[in-house]
Amino acid sequence: ALDRQLRKNSSYFFSVAERRAMEILYISLASEVVTINRMMETFDVSKNTALADIKMIREELDEWGLSLHSAIKVGYQIEGEEATIRKLLWAQFRKLNNPEGTSAVKSFLQQSMVALTGNDIDFLELCRCLIKQYESDIKGDCFLNESGFESMMIQASWIRSRKGHEINMSGDEQFALMKTLSYRSVEFSAQKLGILGMGISPKETYYITSLFLGIQPTDFATQEEEDSYIAALAEQLIYNFERIACITFPNRERLHGQLSHHIRPMYYRLKYGIMDKNPLVKDIQRMYPAVYDFTRRAMLEIDSKLLKDISEDELSYLCVYFASNLNEKFLSQTETTAAEEVLIIGAGNMATATLVKEQLQNLFGLSFRYSVITVDRVRKW
Repeated sequence: ALDRQLRKNSSYFFSVAERRAMEILYISLASEVVTINRMMETFDVSKNTALADIKMIREELDEWGLSLHSAIKVGYQIEGEEATIRKLLWAQFRKLNNPEGTSAVKSFLQQSMVALTGNDIDFLELCRCLIKQYESDIKGDCFLNESGFESMMIQASWIRSRKGHEINMSGDEQFALMKTLSYRSVEFSAQKLGILGMGISPKETYYITSLFLGIQPTDFATQEEEDSYIAALAEQLIYNFERIACITFPNRERLHGQLSHHIRPMYYRLKYGIMDKNPLVKDIQRMYPAVYDFTRRAMLEIDSKLLKDISEDELSYLCVYFASNLNEKFLSQTETTAAEEVLIIGAGNMATATLVKEQLQNLFGLSFRYSVITVDRVRKW
């Protein structure tokens, strides 16, 4: 009792929000079984306060699509998709982003790591060594959060995996990471740690690589949200292309499947800043100039920070999918409109009109009736 009183007087006094953030970390990462009595003792609160905190924690977890369950032998446990739990932990670390709160988190993580591994070493320093080795391997600086959130998440990764909760990335995401120098660096460090009995599981190696690449795990709450985003992205891209090019793809399902299959690894490459060189960029631009331009314009209309600065290499890959489906195209027609003539707006000389007409014929494989008017005439209309 005296020891607890001394620690209480010398420790940081958490606000209500900070205490609940620490309680979520405690439930997720503690080496011991978490019960109400344990929480009362650890955070020096009454039973009513502990129960009120549990109620508020359940409400917060509901917003993340997670749940809180308890059993006699295992105590309180957070259940749900592991990737979502990692994002939840990141959010709690950010709530404790002050010198006293960060210090309390580091002390708690150290205690859990020592209890789980049986090694009384400075695990925070071990994480720093891992980062320094990474910087040496990539011959550059690792732009990480100044508060050391990545080091905390590495320890969280160790603790969660040792408690049987490993993160599962899709095969496409693993393949995208596997090709990077960053992954090879982390994998080599994991092998060296394994010799000392501090091994990192293969699944967690991918996760730690994503942390070193500077990706904060706050993109999507669940894998389902990410899948829906990619499917919607392919659908929007097809819609934009059809509207800009004035055509309709009859077999949109097949094209959607092809684009989705390509966009998923492309999304991970862009997400992690992995450059993928396309050796056929110039050939594709020369062979399909109009299709490439339509693809570029269709991509520009998609509201996404991730796709804002997409490279010519990635655009060329997408262009090929559209070009390969153009042999099944026809002019877009609906019940209310019938497109029978093309209006060319520009300088009223036959050379330009003929050139545009030939490009349309090459692109669509159809004959068009057309008219040419000047911009001034359009303004009068």
